[in-house]
Amino acid sequence: MFPATPCGRLLAVVTGAGGWDFFVSYAADDVAWAEWIAWQIEEDGHAVLVQAWDFVPGSHWTSRMADGIGRATRTIAVLSPAYLTSVYGRREWEAAFRADPEGLARRLVPVRVVECEAPDLLGGVVGIDLFDLPEPAARAHLLDRLRAALDGRAKPASEPRFPGPGAGTRGGRSGTGAAGPAPAFPGHSRR
Repeated sequence: MFPATPCGRLLAVVTGAGGWDFFVSYAADDVAWAEWIAWQIEEDGHAVLVQAWDFVPGSHWTSRMADGIGRATRTIAVLSPAYLTSVYGRREWEAAFRADPEGLARRLVPVRVVECEAPDLLGGVVGIDLFDLPEPAARAHLLDRLRAALDGRAKPASEPRFPGPGAGTRGGRSGTGAAGPAPAFPGHSRR
């Protein structure tokens, strides 16, 4: 039997420079989500180290885990009710929070895979919601938000539509066409 914390399995994303971009912290109940998230990140051009795929016979499990936690630039906390009751999960996200309490380096990136309320300090960290999204939308949203976390900004690629009088038309005149895709209505629910 392979060593496992009560929190479950872990994954980490490795950069080519020998450091770690992401440590993905999750509960055992959420292994499918953790592997799906890691796959998306790898397909986006990142090298991924996944316990289930890369902790092979002969490797030292404890050392590999310690390296992942200690050398990760960012921690992705896969939030679910199971994760929020995990002692080890809490230790993992708290380590990332302690390393960046103001969030300036975006060391902690919560990803909710089930609708749940994050407690205390974790609840104040801006995260990514994947629940209730179909797979293509979840993939696009995950990668878009992770790029924003890496860049430190989420400016759209095209000019937002003018929200004032004549909205939906250029220059306030009808028939001239829209200024580009309109942003989603702010009150729109994903459900």
